Amino acid sequence: MAACESGQAILNRQMSIKEPLYDRSFLPFWVLTLWERLAELNSAREKWALAQTWLQKSSQFLAPAMSTTARQHFTRTGWGADITFGRERATTLALPQLLADARLNGTVLDLMVEFIQTEVNDDGPAGVCICGTILPNKVTQLFRPFEESSWAFVFVGDKIHVARVLIFSQTGGGKNGQHGWILSTPKVHSVSSVGVQLFGYAYLRMLRAVHEADALLQTKCHELIPARQLLPVLQKTPRAPLGADIEISEEDVVVFRLLKTNVSQIGLALKFINSRKAKKLADIDQEAVKQT
Repeated sequence: MAACESGQAILNRQMSIKEPLYDRSFLPFWVLTLWERLAELNSAREKWALAQTWLQKSSQFLAPAMSTTARQHFTRTGWGADITFGRERATTLALPQLLADARLNGTVLDLMVEFIQTEVNDDGPAGVCICGTILPNKVTQLFRPFEESSWAFVFVGDKIHVARVLIFSQTGGGKNGQHGWILSTPKVHSVSSVGVQLFGYAYLRMLRAVHEADALLQTKCHELIPARQLLPVLQKTPRAPLGADIEISEEDVVVFRLLKTNVSQIGLALKFINSRKAKKLADIDQEAVKQT
């Protein structure tokens, strides 16, 4: 409830946003206004692009006066000049909206940029980069709770497979702690090994179970693999429309193809991790990550 109230306060301009690299506690309200305008520009970009495409294709069917007026409009708004903010690219087509406000004329915008440059703290913590929430959100997906029947991409036998998680093996506490079997874990890196059922690529979005009969592949239908060989989890639970075969979502197909393209690099990375573990250096790495 508190988070909702804070969000509404920001929308009502009663509360601003804290920025770690900003010397003062909160950003000025005009920064939020500028972000809002840029967001509006981004949301309008696709519609304006469609309008431009339509104009190019259909101008021959328009009355000359209408066509001339439309093209003059695009000329005045600087169509085609690129701007970049965050990870998005847009054109200056809607930028006059910013300048149409008397508070946001060219002189004021110049003062805003100068103000930001003077107020940003350049002496912040070394090695810290504010990169938005896209990467943290992706990382968070990798550490969401795992349980029996979860689905993930795995690296087995120098290949990328889709796997259904069957069970986890976890070492108990103490020097002589024994392995125990559990059905769920809050974080996949907290277990030592994972029992999985493997599915290999068949065609399109279909994958089929890998069987012991595939002697040439030296693989089995079920494997007990180290937890570090679990790659990103699937975004959606696969469908099973054709018996033993499964069908993964279009979103997961994109990830699957990306992993298959980079399978050699993934293999080298896992080989390096295994060598560090063999030299008992992996614990040092893990401790460094915790401190970070």
